[in-house]
Amino acid sequence: GAEAAAAVEAGDADALRQYCEASAIRDKAMAELHEPGVPLLMTNPNGAAFPNPLLKVIKEADALMARLSVRFGLD
Repeated sequence: GAEAAAAVEAGDADALRQYCEASAIRDKAMAELHEPGVPLLMTNPNGAAFPNPLLKVIKEADALMARLSVRFGLD
């Protein structure tokens, strides 16, 4: 609420921007992953399976958001 908003100081503006961007990137990657026909596992030309690269995008965004949420007391 208001207390959380007041706690965001000028020095936190960049971290808050990073959090918001990570959230938007995560949401976009999740939406793409949930499109019909988008696999969790993909296959390279040699037939070896590998995780969909969107999973890495989501994992990295989650990690950044978790680190920044501690800074803002959102944990």
